[in-house]
Amino acid sequence: MAPIIEKEDRMGNLKDETGAEDAENLWADILSEVQSGSSSKLATTRTVLVLGDNESGKTSLIAKLQGLEEPKKGSGLEYYYIDVKDEYRDEQAKLNVWVLDGDPQHTGLLKFALTENTFS
Repeated sequence: MAPIIEKEDRMGNLKDETGAEDAENLWADILSEVQSGSSSKLATTRTVLVLGDNESGKTSLIAKLQGLEEPKKGSGLEYYYIDVKDEYRDEQAKLNVWVLDGDPQHTGLLKFALTENTFS
């Protein structure tokens, strides 16, 4: 027989439960929290700005996220997009990715990627 455990519920009241019932309630609580948190929809579009020094792997990182083996090298301000899919809810979103070259002369290009609308 499982031991009797005294435990406070969320209201602070003491209650007696067996160890097995406690484990079931724990899983029920976790599943309930996950289910209530998953009601929010996947945002349709988000934007990421990747900054870093020259040859630091910015483009390689984006290529790996896209599932590509060989990154295509660019210069200045590069634009990519990544399709993001939530398999559990069968939703899809687009992630806009801007990569700024590490050359300080290209900092003027930031105004095209970083606007008032995309800042948040």
